[in-house]
Amino acid sequence: MGKLTRIPAPRGFLAGDRIVKGNWTHTGTLALEGNVTLGTGTGGVHKFVGSTGPGFYWVDTDADTDEGVWRFDVFGGDLRLSTRDDDLGGGVAIMTAIRGTGNAITSVDWPQKMIFTGINEFSGADTAPAAGESSLSANMLHIDGKEAIDGNDTWLRLNQNGGFTSGVFVQDAIRIDGTATVNGALKFAADVDHHMSGSGFGLVRCKRISLADDATGTYDTAGIYGTHIIIMEYNASTTGIVSYTTQGTIVDHGSGTAMAYGTSANPDTDGKCNVWKSLDRQISVKNRMGSTRACTVWSFAPIDN
Repeated sequence: MGKLTRIPAPRGFLAGDRIVKGNWTHTGTLALEGNVTLGTGTGGVHKFVGSTGPGFYWVDTDADTDEGVWRFDVFGGDLRLSTRDDDLGGGVAIMTAIRGTGNAITSVDWPQKMIFTGINEFSGADTAPAAGESSLSANMLHIDGKEAIDGNDTWLRLNQNGGFTSGVFVQDAIRIDGTATVNGALKFAADVDHHMSGSGFGLVRCKRISLADDATGTYDTAGIYGTHIIIMEYNASTTGIVSYTTQGTIVDHGSGTAMAYGTSANPDTDGKCNVWKSLDRQISVKNRMGSTRACTVWSFAPIDN
């Protein structure tokens, strides 16, 4: 039997397994096949070189059932960040971000919350995305393909192009410390108590109620004392302007023939629009006109009462 001869590996090529303890410095090209593991114990960092592309892995390799793997790799020509609920051999990706064509980032199952710290810059063309998609660019926020916020000039514009066809809705209070400029109509919803006030302005309230025959409606007033305009169906006979004074008297500033007033009690006159001061900051209107009538009351008062 002849003598065995060991053939050395070519220069620059490492064959078989190698364990390096301490620091390793290499100059030039280093060709590696297979996995390279850095670290020991319950975890490590892996670099995988294969047909699907290179990747870096951190793997929980202990014997627990909750093993996990976090990887940053190239998959199908895309750059992918993902995590799986078990080892490299299987499991379901629970978070994946893929950078595909056109610099788009698509997500299979992105986490519920992302936290940004510091300054985050968003750039790109202010182009509306398709319906069902949202985007944030340098100057605009689009929601469901519609322009929601526009900051291209010195104005902060909401729903600039009317993509939200019903307009902008505010559920609760809105505060304006400066000047409010209305270029169009200032509209109030019907049958709602409206209240406006301000320093040096006084208070204004307005409410509309549809009153059946013999029905009574109550209206909160702008103050204990003030002037009220009562309009029932825009009829001259059922339109009146009346003031309740600090002396407890009534001043009629010119009312229609079908208006009847009381200081604190209902005059309750048939065929009339009956008005009286039912509480300190409330007047009541009883319709005795014989049919359903809509009655609107405007109330004006100084701010200090």
